[in-house]
Amino acid sequence: MFRIAIVVACALAGRQVSWAQQVPADSSAQDVPSGPSAGEASPLGKFDDNAAPSAEQLPGHNLGATLLFTVLECAASPILVPAAALHDDYSQDVRFARFPYDETDGYLMLGPEPVDLKELQEQSSKGDPDPRAPEKPFDAMAPEGFFLAGRLSGEYAGNGDGLSQIGAELLLSTAGRLGMDTQLHYFNEQFPDRGGDHLWLGDWNLVFRFAQSEHAEFRTGFGFNWLADSSDTNFGFNWTYGADFFPVKPWIFSTSFDLGRLGDVGLFHGRATIGVIVNRIEVYTGYDYYDIGRVGISSLIGGVRLWF
Repeated sequence: MFRIAIVVACALAGRQVSWAQQVPADSSAQDVPSGPSAGEASPLGKFDDNAAPSAEQLPGHNLGATLLFTVLECAASPILVPAAALHDDYSQDVRFARFPYDETDGYLMLGPEPVDLKELQEQSSKGDPDPRAPEKPFDAMAPEGFFLAGRLSGEYAGNGDGLSQIGAELLLSTAGRLGMDTQLHYFNEQFPDRGGDHLWLGDWNLVFRFAQSEHAEFRTGFGFNWLADSSDTNFGFNWTYGADFFPVKPWIFSTSFDLGRLGDVGLFHGRATIGVIVNRIEVYTGYDYYDIGRVGISSLIGGVRLWF
């Protein structure tokens, strides 16, 4: 959608030509006739004494198209920049390792560049060698690995002011880039003079992995938030954006944020973690921040993640 909007904006910008540019630079006032003769086009194009210029002919319209293109480009940059940085052109087949750094330098296992298998088969039957021909059989072009992968996390967080948090997260991913992300957090706050209070907070999102490589993956998606306490339950819209990085064994860096509504108030949730993985188990620590209706909750977190 972002790409289509930018292409349309570029086309609009390219069609706008200032009316001043339609007159040669070396023309003088005496060279311009007082009016066009019959059957002769006006030197100023569509401009004449009886017609006002259209919006497309005004010099300021070029500026408007440029501003529109700039705004669309900035809005799309969180999607387009990672894809360009990872050289992801959506042409390669992908599979998952059993867990990060298992027989690979990262996590995702990228397949060969797409080729015309029918053409290669015909050339092979004729005995014509082709440098693009794969060493594997034609029915085994996809990389080795798994079509479906996931991770399950459990963690504890506290802020030192009597507020503690227990959380869980499940992320499922497919080789086709679609996936599902859900989180559940239980908050418990103890007061020195009047007992305590608690609430449940969670979300569910359908996500799309829009940029990927062997060492990194970016995803975004939409879903809903929910909050339940002793008095009420509220729901709201949610947008999520996250990324995982696998720079070198055994390190894993993960970050994500959620932005949406929860009842009548806004919600923001951001977090960043660094972990070390041994076989399928990752142990991580990091920082977690919630802002719900201008009430901020910041915590240091520690947890264990199972990759499968």
